[in-house]
Amino acid sequence: DSSIRCEQLDLLLQWGAEFRQSSSQLPEGEKVFEDLVAFDVVLGDLNFDNCSSEDKLEQQHALFTQYKDPCRLGPGEDKPWALG
Repeated sequence: DSSIRCEQLDLLLQWGAEFRQSSSQLPEGEKVFEDLVAFDVVLGDLNFDNCSSEDKLEQQHALFTQYKDPCRLGPGEDKPWALG
């Protein structure tokens, strides 16, 4: 399960990058206005948690270098006030 979830997280990052790339390109000849991205959010049930020993592979995923989990201190450690 861990390897499948990590592959899915890889795809999530890849598809997000592809979408940002494709949506920032305008057809040739059109006036270019630069978009300002205020925030980029990933939401959902990722089917693993940050503290379970069986989810160590997912806890180390590159997703967490590109996105910040506000409840997470680091791999395997949540903030004291985080529940669940």
